[in-house]
Amino acid sequence: MAKPVQPVAGITVLRPPGAVEAGRFAQLCSSCGLCAEACPAQCIRMDGVGGVNEMGQPLPAIVARVSPCVVCDELACMKVCPTGALVLVESKMDIHMGAARVELSTCLRGVDASGEDCMLCVTDCPLGDGAIGLDERGNIEVRGGCTGCGVCERVCPTEPASIRVLPTGAG
Repeated sequence: MAKPVQPVAGITVLRPPGAVEAGRFAQLCSSCGLCAEACPAQCIRMDGVGGVNEMGQPLPAIVARVSPCVVCDELACMKVCPTGALVLVESKMDIHMGAARVELSTCLRGVDASGEDCMLCVTDCPLGDGAIGLDERGNIEVRGGCTGCGVCERVCPTEPASIRVLPTGAG
């Protein structure tokens, strides 16, 4: 039986893009590491932070705050998975690793020390306006096109991050 991922305070752990549901992922993944090797951003880790598979070997995982998925055009990790644990999607917009959540009470939008509005999560998002932008009040708003890649969490200057990704299948 697969060992479940143990949550670590302040660390968002994501399955790679194209990953099947968590339980099935742990059954199918052979821990071959091909996804990590193929990743152009080198964000997929094979160090056990994502739990272990049915054979007790580490599952591939992404730690958003350290090195998020950049939603590459190649969709490289999905293309090399030999077991079906990662399934190639038709479009980057079909990736569902999770969804970002904003804590407006700690967000620096409008209050950063330089006197300029912090919008790093908006400007650095690889998917753009369909995933994140400003609502009618000028606050950061996560939109339906968010894939949960974690770039917003990585670039957020607050500690802990004011924008965090809730992984698919969590809570």
